[in-house]
Amino acid sequence: MITEFKIFEKNSFPYSLIPIKEFLCDFIIDKFDWWLNRKGPANYKDEFTLWMDDVNPDIKKNEDFPLDILNLTLLIVRNKNGSNIVPATVENFVSSRNRDYPYNSFLYRGKIHLGIELKIVTGYDVIHVEMLKEQIETAVSHELTHAYQYYKRSKKGLDLKLNYINPIFNNTLMDMAKYFPKCYTLENLLFAYYPYMSKSESDARISEFTAKRIKNKSDVVTTQKDDLKIINTNFEDLYFDIVGEFDSYYPHIDDLDIIPKRFINELKECYKHFRLPFPKWAYKYDRDFKGFLKLIYDDLQKKHKKYSKKANKVFYMSKINDNLELNEGIG
Repeated sequence: MITEFKIFEKNSFPYSLIPIKEFLCDFIIDKFDWWLNRKGPANYKDEFTLWMDDVNPDIKKNEDFPLDILNLTLLIVRNKNGSNIVPATVENFVSSRNRDYPYNSFLYRGKIHLGIELKIVTGYDVIHVEMLKEQIETAVSHELTHAYQYYKRSKKGLDLKLNYINPIFNNTLMDMAKYFPKCYTLENLLFAYYPYMSKSESDARISEFTAKRIKNKSDVVTTQKDDLKIINTNFEDLYFDIVGEFDSYYPHIDDLDIIPKRFINELKECYKHFRLPFPKWAYKYDRDFKGFLKLIYDDLQKKHKKYSKKANKVFYMSKINDNLELNEGIG
């Protein structure tokens, strides 16, 4: 392995997570293969408590990320709409099996107890097996990166409650798309913007490009055609399309400026509910509808360029590393 990549990989996917990711991906893919070979596959859910002492005792001893127990909730769901996708979330170590344990928390005696929920959504008639396996690996990389960052913040003694400021903002903004489901251009703009809403989300998305199963950059969700179409569209054209969709499907809204106002009000309520301060930087979104969209569009353009450059470097360097490992194995 070349020295430059060792230094670089530290900024894309930490070494301490690699054995965890490899084990977890193999475990989930084995379960997925088992499900595929069942007679008459049906919806599936199970929960696994994985002790790292049984997997690789060195994982628990690694001070960079000393994982002790991982609670995995795995769901496989058949979707009649034909979707093939793998959403996942990382969460605290809370489950029906572990609720009575005295160490039912993220950290116990300096060791990490982590919970991950991963859902494999397959088509009903057509199942894109290899694509889903790629998404399993990118999802695991993504969620482990979030857990790693959370652990590092806790080690620094930071108020972990503040960790929820960005996710609350992100989810409240994404809810705008749910309120206007027929405004497809607005939905595509917000989905394209999502990876750039916070540094932690961008870092987690960058980690997806280290996945060994990914052969093309376009296989990673954030480089797919819908996002690139939004990024490559002139703002005035984008704004014209969004206003046109509102006129067609939501003619009762005669003043679109109420939409950013509604967003700010809901955001304030969310922060109040979680007893968190309203971040000063969020006030910049309090403007008229066109200015609101322009702010999102300009931020997307600026961050996408920086993100793309780093994603390219991570992707191509990880492929070089894979080839080096393959050649070493052959030799």
